Amino acid sequence: IKVMIDEKDSIAIGDKKINIYGLSKQLKTKKGIIQNKEVLDNLLKNINEEEFNVLLAHNPLLFEDYAKYKVDLIFSGHIHGGIIRLPMIGGVLSPNVSFFPKYSKGKYTIDNCNLIVSAGIGIGRWPIRILNNPKGINIGARHITVSTCGIVPKIKEFTKDFSQVNLAISLHAPNDLIRNKIRTDIYENQNQHMQISYNYNNYMIFFQN
Repeated sequence: IKVMIDEKDSIAIGDKKINIYGLSKQLKTKKGIIQNKEVLDNLLKNINEEEFNVLLAHNPLLFEDYAKYKVDLIFSGHIHGGIIRLPMIGGVLSPNVSFFPKYSKGKYTIDNCNLIVSAGIGIGRWPIRILNNPKGINIGARHITVSTCGIVPKIKEFTKDFSQVNLAISLHAPNDLIRNKIRTDIYENQNQHMQISYNYNNYMIFFQN
């Protein structure tokens, strides 16, 4: 396990790169929780928008500040799911002793920036969790499906690099007649196609219309 404090690391996948940024905990002031802007600037100001960028930030309540730096995905926690969760409302209390935190659990989006907030499995200063499942958000690779109508060699390369991610192949055609013909050919040869899939790294491939 690598602990990242105001630093960047990268994962190369073929000719692509995923950049991961680790942000230190925020500052506590009389005005509430803030993030040192100098730290944010130093960490994220030179972000490459052509690459996929992930930010690990403890506190999700500063989502608007993070989103300004054009990161693609943010993982946060801290709020413990709001400690007490109410149907149709969400989290009630944050560890900062503020009611109804704006980002308490699940997925939130600003422009093209996505925030994933985990409720965690522990407790804060109050040893209670009510209607607040500690099992997290199940964001495992098996729950991700990538859809493509891409180039066959790259599809095969994808199955090697991401063996746990599901793959959906779109059947694109200029009209329904051709699309239905493609779909019929696949279904008539389903056993053969599925055998090829399972022989290729036991990979699950879906065909979608």
